[in-house]
Amino acid sequence: FEAVRPAASPPRATPSATASPSPTCEASWDVLPSIDPDQEGNQLLAVAAAPDGQMWAVGGFGPPEAPTSTLVERWDGQLWVVTATPNAGTVNVLNAVTVAGPDDVWAVGRTSNGVEDLPLIERWDGVGWSLSPVPAIEGGAALYGVAAAGRTVWAVGASRSAELGAEQALILRWDGTEWGAETLPALPGPSVLRAVTAVSRDEVWAVGAQGDRPLALRFTGKRWRRIPVRGRGQLVAIAPGLGDGAWAVGSSLLRWDGTAWRDAGTARRRGTLQGIATVSAEESWAVG
Repeated sequence: FEAVRPAASPPRATPSATASPSPTCEASWDVLPSIDPDQEGNQLLAVAAAPDGQMWAVGGFGPPEAPTSTLVERWDGQLWVVTATPNAGTVNVLNAVTVAGPDDVWAVGRTSNGVEDLPLIERWDGVGWSLSPVPAIEGGAALYGVAAAGRTVWAVGASRSAELGAEQALILRWDGTEWGAETLPALPGPSVLRAVTAVSRDEVWAVGAQGDRPLALRFTGKRWRRIPVRGRGQLVAIAPGLGDGAWAVGSSLLRWDGTAWRDAGTARRRGTLQGIATVSAEESWAVG
């Protein structure tokens, strides 16, 4: 993989005539073994961490092109362990996960009735995972991203538009009781949302693509608005930044400075960044 980290000025050393040399400690990446429950194949597609250090990884097992069962693994502090999850159809996979609270975790993806893809949403309540009822969506749909702020949860993806004969961006919102489809601005042509991040109930970003161009939508408490993004390609991940800022990655690396999306660098030639996380006001990591 490729890890991209915004450049920062190195700290200035303070000379000392009496100080003795101290050993250098460099951080490194470690590979943590996970469980492979199916010999036909397993895939983990997303991970989320809780403030208490608990972590969840989600995906599916079975043939990669059509996973037969959802897969959730939980980090218990020492090992990854498989947690039992329900399935809703012939194909089942979880594409994203978010931690809303100590005993409140949401995962989204897709399932199939044998004819079309259908949105799949599952919830952990501290005891076990269960299916969350999803409103009927004509033409079918799939979900690729999820984010939570308190009791409010957003899931994003795409539905199949019979009128367009192509994908159309989709946002579902959990209001604490049920899921409902959000009203979005007009998006002519095919569109899809790949990721969402929620700073608060009234500050939410969703990113993806409209045709061959990046797509960014912003919710500020009343309605979703499209925010212009230059360039071509798509955005597949987003993370909040300092203050009103945000980072988005995909075909390019972009930074929202409070007024506009601006180019903040690129991946290697013909490369794609698949994820980004903010560590502090001065430090963010992107991988792909």
